Amino acid sequence: MLLSVVYVQKRYTVMQYFSVLLLTLGVVVFMLGDARGKASFDFRGLTLILSGSLAEALAANVEEKRLFNMLGCMPSEVVLYSNLIGCAWALIADSLNGDLARAIQHSQNHPETILFIVIAGVAGFVAQSVALVIIKHFGATTAEAVKSCRKILTMTISFIIFGKPWSWHHVCGGFLFSMSIVVDRCGSMGKSRRFAALLFGCSILTSIFLLCTLQVPPRYRVVIDAGTMGTRLHVFCFDGWTSKLVDIRGHGQIFKTTEPGLASFSASNNGTLAGTLTPLLDAAVAAVPPAQRRMTKLTIRATFSVQQMQPQQSQYLLQQVESLVDLFGFDDRSVEFLNGAEEAELAWLTVNFLKDTFHPGVQGVRKPVSALDLGGGSMKLAFLVSDASAEAARHAQLSKHVGHLELPYGSGYANLFARNFLENGMITSRTRSCEAKYGIPAKHPCLPDSVVVALGSTSKRLSAQGMFNLSSCVTLVQQLLCASSSSCPLVGAWPGYEGIGPRISLTSYFVDRMLDVGAVQDGHPDWQLTVGNFSQQASTACDATSKGLPVLRQSYPTLSEQSVAWLCFDLTFQAAILIYGLNLTHDQPINLEKKIKYEGQLYEVSWALGEAIRGLKERVS
Repeated sequence: MLLSVVYVQKRYTVMQYFSVLLLTLGVVVFMLGDARGKASFDFRGLTLILSGSLAEALAANVEEKRLFNMLGCMPSEVVLYSNLIGCAWALIADSLNGDLARAIQHSQNHPETILFIVIAGVAGFVAQSVALVIIKHFGATTAEAVKSCRKILTMTISFIIFGKPWSWHHVCGGFLFSMSIVVDRCGSMGKSRRFAALLFGCSILTSIFLLCTLQVPPRYRVVIDAGTMGTRLHVFCFDGWTSKLVDIRGHGQIFKTTEPGLASFSASNNGTLAGTLTPLLDAAVAAVPPAQRRMTKLTIRATFSVQQMQPQQSQYLLQQVESLVDLFGFDDRSVEFLNGAEEAELAWLTVNFLKDTFHPGVQGVRKPVSALDLGGGSMKLAFLVSDASAEAARHAQLSKHVGHLELPYGSGYANLFARNFLENGMITSRTRSCEAKYGIPAKHPCLPDSVVVALGSTSKRLSAQGMFNLSSCVTLVQQLLCASSSSCPLVGAWPGYEGIGPRISLTSYFVDRMLDVGAVQDGHPDWQLTVGNFSQQASTACDATSKGLPVLRQSYPTLSEQSVAWLCFDLTFQAAILIYGLNLTHDQPINLEKKIKYEGQLYEVSWALGEAIRGLKERVS
């Protein structure tokens, strides 16, 4: 409007200025409702938006004055040449930054995208032609006002199609939008003023009704981890509009655990099953308000131990759990198995959500964190890969480890490498190290001399006697680490592999063993070390182990005999994972984490939060 006054030399009335001001404010406030809590302010973005708006306003006024008024061009003529020039610029830019070749390759791999591009192109042609006709006959300012109305209409339709909740921003923005029409019509006479009066009254009544019925309640999610050693309850609360975590009665989350795990139950002790699960479900009922309970998704995920039961026994157990949970009034009471790769994916979601990695917009993921969890039974690894690297992984027979993951906040999709290493858990690796195929049914090179250990299940009880030898210990660890995969590194080898990234989060036994040796102090939510710290601690522990159990116990007086005996093996194995298994350098920084601080509250680093985040995208019936 201002450019048309200066450049086209148009004149507007005070009512028209006021109408456009209200329209602009209405669009801004309405759009803020959709961006509230989902966008971060950045001056660079503001500069780009202002530059783009100025360029669009200048183009519209040039089209009105030069192309239509002075030269008498046809709208279709302007569309043709402007798109030809834009195509040339796009080809030059895409060729220089390397996107052109990737785009052609992507279209060859996914020819269905060409159809969607054609449909989008046709729709864009129609929209651009209509906009130019409005500019030619009514002026650039009117055309921009019509486009602003289109934006409001598009957002309004999205509430109907997607069932989105509205906020007071939407109500106020819609009211300002209506008032801009009222002011514009008030400048006219006769029926226009009567229409303005009718629209004003309807807008007042509609806005009052929407504000009175406006409520976006928080969304609760209940996740029960049916693990090997225990059963754990997690209750999370998310803001109803922004989907960010909020505290529950001053706590980041409700966390409660009981023993034993589900795998210890059978058809003969259902009473004990109810006695174990009922306190957890009672805690969930106490945490979730009654009005929210029927809308709250409750998920029970059974891990590896339950899956190892006899199929008939496990199915019967899960049916009993479902029958018990049904009594507590939650929605979508699902009991499902959780495989290792899925656990790795959910753990990655948890860590990156708590570290504020996800953002809406073009850069949906900023500074992603790779997640490496060393459990007792297995090791889980997940990290982000580019489109090109994901495609190369599929050609290298690694497609089953690369998935297309939907990100939180509607920030798009990403390729995630997620893999579960069943034989590389800490306890599993200890057990494997005592097997006869490694030549040590009697003498173990990583244990103190003469110390005897026994481990394994009752059906597969193993024992070994220590006879420490450092070089043999390192060789044994490397065999254990790489024997279960085709080669090291553990992720396999494929063209274009970029590594697991500069930000790495280690959990479970990585944290526990560093606490045991005093490399980190308890009482902190997370710690930052380097890969070299693991090598150093392994060297120190193995040096003490070489001097015998009494010296080793004296060096680590707080540890039990069983725990201290395995110290050299555990730390050497962990260092080998980072150095040989993942090709990390000694100066690579890493984070050890048991909890992560988010919005002033501490949250457990667990796949359970990832499950709750993923459940937010599913509409509750």
